[in-house]
Amino acid sequence: MKRFLRIGRKVMQLAAVVAALAVLFIYAMFQGGFVSWFLFYSVTTLAVMQLLLLVYPLRSLKAERRLGAEMLSFNGHTEAVVTLEKRIPLPLMYVKIRDHQPYGVRDWEASAETLVFPFFQKRVSYSYSLRGRRRGKHSIDYLQVRSGDLFGFVEKDYDISVSSTVVVLPRMRKLANWNTAADNSSESVSLSQRIKNESVNVAGVRDYTPGDRMANIDWKVTARAGKLVTKEFEAEKGEGYFLLLENAADMSAEPFEAAVEFAASLTEYAYQTKMPVGYGVTASEQPLQQPDTSKEHFQRIYQGLAYVELIPETEASPFLRKAPGLEALIYVTPVLTNTRIKELKQWAGQKRSIIVALLPDESGFSRRESVEALRHANIHIYYVQPGDAGFEVL
Repeated sequence: MKRFLRIGRKVMQLAAVVAALAVLFIYAMFQGGFVSWFLFYSVTTLAVMQLLLLVYPLRSLKAERRLGAEMLSFNGHTEAVVTLEKRIPLPLMYVKIRDHQPYGVRDWEASAETLVFPFFQKRVSYSYSLRGRRRGKHSIDYLQVRSGDLFGFVEKDYDISVSSTVVVLPRMRKLANWNTAADNSSESVSLSQRIKNESVNVAGVRDYTPGDRMANIDWKVTARAGKLVTKEFEAEKGEGYFLLLENAADMSAEPFEAAVEFAASLTEYAYQTKMPVGYGVTASEQPLQQPDTSKEHFQRIYQGLAYVELIPETEASPFLRKAPGLEALIYVTPVLTNTRIKELKQWAGQKRSIIVALLPDESGFSRRESVEALRHANIHIYYVQPGDAGFEVL
């Protein structure tokens, strides 16, 4: 049906152009003189261009999109450059280009549309800004081109498939009161101190790459080698913490996103303090990432947190079966299900260290009985309150 409508529209446009030429020709024949014939030939030239545009296949246009960066931090910016190339050397009066922008990378202060007048130019390009607004993987699949004549007799558009992908990392907030002690047993326990107590070994050295911390440079080896080298660390066997994010529970998107942001903030804190941290989610067939302190390891965690999705399930999937060798765990969740409480208590009974970072759900912190049951099992509970200034540990 749409195809017949497009054909009918083209026939009507062609008929309008032919009718205009016929009227001007009759006028020139009866009126005579230089002005009437000049008007006829001028309009004939424009009409020929309109006819060429009518048969010009916009699908022959070749489009390319280049991104300044394919991975953005939350609220970060990058530039997208769109290039349009004509493969058929016919003139185009104007071309309106509108690139598809998913909401997650849309910059409201910069338009992705432009109007160009290429005429006989073979290639035109323009740029606009992308902004990381929402965590996740965002696809930019096409751009729309529209062309026509200056009088509006002929107008046509076409969507050109151009695929690009932008990954937006989770927002990282400041961890306020991170050294706050929580009295979970007969002695006070500081979460940051407990994690810092995990030792790290130097595994070797490698060439310095931009972005490495200056504190990791091995100055003695640098002096001998005559070039900058950086220490590489690895966690001792059986040491380090695993960061486990709950993504298989009955909760809404807002508490889950807060949990993801807290996990990202904790990962950044571990990176800055050189703490060995592993990563995994409860509902995933992928194996847990073993604790490490390398830059590449933390980049994989950030990407995993960017991709992770909430999988609502009535019965939470067990995670103990895929984490048999873990000695210490940081469990990040806005909800505490009976299945999870049973698993955590079972794990704590095996003399393993467990820290539960509990974020508020829709009803706030209203799980006193569950929390007390975990504390009696020697599991450390930390309430994490999201705020504009950062996460406050209570």
